[in-house]
Amino acid sequence: MNALKVILTPEAEADTKRLEPALQTRMLDKLQWMGQNAELLRHRALRGAEGVLLAEPHEHRGSRG
Repeated sequence: MNALKVILTPEAEADTKRLEPALQTRMLDKLQWMGQNAELLRHRALRGAEGVLLAEPHEHRGSRG
């Protein structure tokens, strides 16, 4: 799968600029990683946000017990 481009809304960009520089870097690096590794994530539509997806890491856990 090709990498996906992560696009921030103008509001998210403004919020990001208010963060400490170290936190900004960590967050933007993680978003870039998510775009590059989209096939490893589970995608589901956000309610009320047409065309917007939420991606979460898959949890691969064996049965315990």
